[in-house]
Amino acid sequence: LLDNMDGVAGSTGAAIAASISLVAILGGQFMVASLAAATCGACLGFLKFNLRNARVYLGNGGSLFLGFLLAGLALKLRPPLEFPLSLVILPALFAVPATDTAVVILSRVMNGRRVTQGGVDHVSHRLVRMRLSKLNAALFHAAGSLVAGGFVALAVALGVPQIIPVVLVVFAILGLSLLRLDVYSPAVLNSPEAAGG
Repeated sequence: LLDNMDGVAGSTGAAIAASISLVAILGGQFMVASLAAATCGACLGFLKFNLRNARVYLGNGGSLFLGFLLAGLALKLRPPLEFPLSLVILPALFAVPATDTAVVILSRVMNGRRVTQGGVDHVSHRLVRMRLSKLNAALFHAAGSLVAGGFVALAVALGVPQIIPVVLVVFAILGLSLLRLDVYSPAVLNSPEAAGG
């Protein structure tokens, strides 16, 4: 769902892959770390042609493959944390895409729209409505993923998994605050951003 604006999916994918690599290194899983680092490198190489004035796009096939690859790598993680707190690592690593999905679904349900209907109601579109450039919206997604991944890595390194639920709460609050932004009025739907401009 993140492949809706130049650079958003690639930058978020790179940040999540880097975070997975770091957590894998902390857990002594060097094969997972290597594969995640390679995925991060592939995303960064892709961003050269996608971040500004995109000439290459992931499309559905590319974005689904990237998501599948990241999910598979994350499921291979075996962090040295006690169950059940070890379970919250995955939602925290994917806090940005999870927040985007939750915001879109809740927003559409609350406004009587079909969940499967496309639109300009993703977090990236909302950030542009708040006067961020498309580049800054993509960088905001990457920064959010790096912050979430950094806190996960810190929790693993220090053996303090109680930090991780705080990440989830912060992203939930940010997502709920973005729900208040108007993205369905005729003025918004007829704007250049809605038309892909």
